[in-house]
Amino acid sequence: ATQTMKKFSYIITDHLGKKQKGDLYSPTQESALQELKEKGLLVLKLEECKEEKLPFWKKPSLAFEEKLLMASHLATMVGAGLTLTEALTILLEQTRSANNRAMYEDMIHRINAGQTLSDALAQYPSVFSSIYVSMVAVGEKSGSLQDVLGYLEQQLEKEYDLRQKVFGAMIYPAVIVCLTLTMVAGIVFFIMPKILKIFGAFDVGLPLPTRILIGVTHLITDKPIQLFGGLLLFFGLLVFLWTLPSVKQL
Repeated sequence: ATQTMKKFSYIITDHLGKKQKGDLYSPTQESALQELKEKGLLVLKLEECKEEKLPFWKKPSLAFEEKLLMASHLATMVGAGLTLTEALTILLEQTRSANNRAMYEDMIHRINAGQTLSDALAQYPSVFSSIYVSMVAVGEKSGSLQDVLGYLEQQLEKEYDLRQKVFGAMIYPAVIVCLTLTMVAGIVFFIMPKILKIFGAFDVGLPLPTRILIGVTHLITDKPIQLFGGLLLFFGLLVFLWTLPSVKQL
């Protein structure tokens, strides 16, 4: 079984007396200290880094196409005889996003420290699904990582094609909905205020749909700030619920 790796930060001096800072992954603090000493370095400080949750603006993010290309490139490079760290270094050099570069650097450090690729991928559940990680783990355990990565690429490609078809099928309904909402907004803002004056002049009972439309018109025209705040709160609540692990598993 793969040992759980911990992250340690260190301050060392080399044989020229120059101080350097860095991080390394090791099962224990003792093994990390031994590793540095074996390199002939004088360790001034060594401490375990506490796990910190990255703020959302620093979290890595890969589009679906990028995950597909990652699996494809890894399969090709591993098949060509490159090590995982060499393959990930190439992906790192091709990446412009600072957050994604930090992710690849972290994965390279973890693999150099003895972790498997699946262990490194598992550190980023918001980027790589449990199925993605599990398939890579199966490939590593069976010694057929290249084949599994190729199979993963094929499955992601099929899913990508399906997404494109669904997206294409949704364009026409989305256009119709947008046009409908535009027409409704025009009615509420420009036509209904004039009609309300006419309804106000007659003391008659109005149908329920008409009364609802009048109420919505009053809400939009008389209390736009409260309406906007309520909608913002509603969508904020939906986003919060979507981030809960128990909801994601549904």
